Amino acid sequence: MPEISIVVPIYNAQKTLEKCLSSIFDQTFKKFEVIAVNDGSTDRSLKILKNYLQKVTIINQKNKGAAIARNEGAKIARSPFIIFCDADITM
Repeated sequence: MPEISIVVPIYNAQKTLEKCLSSIFDQTFKKFEVIAVNDGSTDRSLKILKNYLQKVTIINQKNKGAAIARNEGAKIARSPFIIFCDADITM
């Protein structure tokens, strides 16, 4: 079981998504899971996410907003500790 679950709500984040995910995976701490919630993106975000299928759990939903996307990711989190990281943020 991961020690931390990282939930990333994504809506049309093709410009920053790869940098965000790379930043997460470049951390020295590795006992985490990443849950990416594609919130109805109409750009290349889903295609970018598919490059990370081995490392990321992807949830697809119709656009409902970031708060609902975060909640959907938190529902399937396997850790009691959850971090929310927006797709335009790098760690």
